[in-house]
Amino acid sequence: MMETPLTFKPVVRNVNTNDLYFHEGGNSFKNIRTGKEGEVSDTAAQKTFLINVPATQILNEYPMVAELINKLDLKYDVLCMQK
Repeated sequence: MMETPLTFKPVVRNVNTNDLYFHEGGNSFKNIRTGKEGEVSDTAAQKTFLINVPATQILNEYPMVAELINKLDLKYDVLCMQK
């Protein structure tokens, strides 16, 4: 049986820089703002990244938002997402 490739990508936030990253699978992450990709150890990932459910939903439903983050050099503003 053929597997369908997953098009949904979880989004995580770097707690130190407030940059958003796509989780590419395994220990691979892609910075949405800069486009740089890289591998991060399990220990570093656990200390650095938090899953961001609202950003995951928005960026998967509206992929053009990722383009805006990149072109406008935007970072995540924690205060704008608080209720």
